Amino acid sequence: MREAIQIIQWASHTLKYLKLRLAGKRRDYGHTAMYTYAVQDLYTIPLANIDGGVSLGTTIYLMAHATIYYKGIRIGSAYGLSFKGSFNYITQEAPPITPTLSIVKTGPLEAYPGGTYLYTIIVTNMGNCIVENVEVKDKLPNGVKSAHLEAPGTPTGTYNEYNNVVTWSLGTMDVNATVVITLEVVLDANLMHGTKLTNNATAFGTNAYPVWDEWNTAVIAGPRLSIEKAGPTVSYPGGIITYTIAVHNIGSEAAYDVQVTDTIDLSLVEYVSSTPIGSISIDKITWHLGTLGKGAAALITLTVKARETLQNGATIRNIVEVAWKDYIGQTYPMERYEWITHV
Repeated sequence: MREAIQIIQWASHTLKYLKLRLAGKRRDYGHTAMYTYAVQDLYTIPLANIDGGVSLGTTIYLMAHATIYYKGIRIGSAYGLSFKGSFNYITQEAPPITPTLSIVKTGPLEAYPGGTYLYTIIVTNMGNCIVENVEVKDKLPNGVKSAHLEAPGTPTGTYNEYNNVVTWSLGTMDVNATVVITLEVVLDANLMHGTKLTNNATAFGTNAYPVWDEWNTAVIAGPRLSIEKAGPTVSYPGGIITYTIAVHNIGSEAAYDVQVTDTIDLSLVEYVSSTPIGSISIDKITWHLGTLGKGAAALITLTVKARETLQNGATIRNIVEVAWKDYIGQTYPMERYEWITHV
């Protein structure tokens, strides 16, 4: 049961006296000193002081030299000995003791295979009493591991690698207490595009029911190409130079419409041949390699001849680039490689 009634939002005069009528009896209450005026005056009436006692459901009528508001609405006023209006207060039972935890889990909406990401877990005591021996368990989905096996998370938890579960023991949580947990995780490099990673976190205490929340992350996998070029570092005027170009798909999905372009300086060298045969446009040679699956590689050889007119100390700078798309036609930034041959 509530212990007292508060009369609030007094008008221009401070409280002179308060009359309370209960079961035909009237009792006056008031401040001991009434020398100040205030727009708002708080006065507390302990229910234990009411004659005859108060039981659940009792209606109490309050009268005062004041304008009385309830939830922001003017409900009555009293001046002198005349009460104009009424304010009915129904005694209520005290709320039950309820230990209640809440949990919120967040993380990345999208993630790439092999990437490192951060999960966040927020645990709050939403009840009206302490919760003892609070424990939080985070069940990581297949394809996701804790980045730190010995000391996972902040604060530090314990990691069961066999069950892929991280546990935190938070101890006692006071009313309105909040604990924020962060956990760094690593995704498996072999996760397929479109995989949904569902992460479940649970919090519970000795005197509180378990609560849980989940977070879903979509795997965004794609192709990624690397390119390297090798050849002689030194040549001579009229010398034959053979370059080797290697392209690898180091991503997690197939690469489509793969194109390799080699730029040659026709003032320094002249084209001789290539395998496979490429298409030549002025100073560029382009090879259309089609599709490179995950882990696949392609090898290109390019042969040029240093011009007879080259002087000693000349530098032949050769640049090769690769471009590609994924299965939906999205393009990616080109990768490039440079090789220098000195004459």
